[in-house]
Amino acid sequence: MGLFGDFKKALKGGKKHQEAKAKKKTARAAKQKKLDAARQAKSKKQKAKPVSKPYKSPGMGGPQKSVAEKKKAKAKKAAGKSWTKAVKAQKKTGGKSMNELVKARNAAKASGDKSAYATAQNQINKAYGSKKVHKAEAPKAKPKAKPIGQSYEKEPIGQSYETKMEKGGLVESNPFGWPSRDARNGGKK
Repeated sequence: MGLFGDFKKALKGGKKHQEAKAKKKTARAAKQKKLDAARQAKSKKQKAKPVSKPYKSPGMGGPQKSVAEKKKAKAKKAAGKSWTKAVKAQKKTGGKSMNELVKARNAAKASGDKSAYATAQNQINKAYGSKKVHKAEAPKAKPKAKPIGQSYEKEPIGQSYETKMEKGGLVESNPFGWPSRDARNGGKK
């Protein structure tokens, strides 16, 4: 046989090694048969059920929708139904359409007109069948701004130099309201 035959025999291993190898091979084949049978049974069950097409994104065949996405879609669909009902209810009243009411409400909200907002929102709520009523509040009066640089009290015209010094010195008009150099020196020039 020669050297090559001995080398080939050595690679195969002994009888025990070959038997163990054969057992593993048959065990793998049996396991694969079981897996194939299970897959076929599963596919038969799936074929029996009506197959719904999985969601794919507009791109290159995206993933299926998650549970959260499905719930969102369902809620959106239900919201669309309530919008449709509200539109029909609003048509019966003969007033503005729902789109016009929503635009009016948003414009009033942006401008800060609370009475216009309340009336539009109340009409929208009525169309939806809600009993919530928004009350228009009276606009709040804005406080008057004090003139800049007039934070000190106005003095009577005939006041003397000494009285001015007793009240805190001479204060000249400057952006920070600091006393002048003369006032810091005690009125000496």
